Amino acid sequence: MRRVSGIILAAGLSKRFNGNKLFFEINHKKLIEYVMENANKSRLYEKIIVINDVNSFKKIIYNNFKLIINNNYSSGMSTSIKSGIENVSSNSEGAMIILGDAPLVKEGIINKLIDEYSRHDKGMVGVYHNDDIRNPVIFSRGYFGDLKSITGDRGAKSIVKKHMDDFFKVDIDDECLMDIDSVEDAIKFENILRKNNKI
Repeated sequence: MRRVSGIILAAGLSKRFNGNKLFFEINHKKLIEYVMENANKSRLYEKIIVINDVNSFKKIIYNNFKLIINNNYSSGMSTSIKSGIENVSSNSEGAMIILGDAPLVKEGIINKLIDEYSRHDKGMVGVYHNDDIRNPVIFSRGYFGDLKSITGDRGAKSIVKKHMDDFFKVDIDDECLMDIDSVEDAIKFENILRKNNKI
């Protein structure tokens, strides 16, 4: 199995949420804790989390995580991707970009992507649903330079679009791909937990 580092992007501004959404509690657990727990249970070689304020994480147990502070977070998502990539272990063969507000991307999805990345010779492996590139996506080291060159509040989708011939698509159930941008989304996530008897 190829060694893949996981980079959780958790330094956003939560512009559409009343307060920092990553610390919003759902069933007595903060949103970011669901995401970190999924990563911890997976077969990721290492776990990196990019944040904007270490004080906010004082009550979060982040053992097994490499904590990276992005002081330039206000310049957009690209700065968090760059911060994460710059701190990937030299032993890793690729990096998976994981959104900090996507709690339903469970360890099974993470492991499936790692398995497909290990099985194929493509430089990128990621979720593709309804003709759209979704997160998470694994990027081989060959794309690290491209990832570090992104600017502004943009993710890495543009890189995938430029090299679709080097991208292996993995179709995942749409419900698992929801990210939480509003309180309404958080309530929807809570209802999913309840439906699946997780509450």
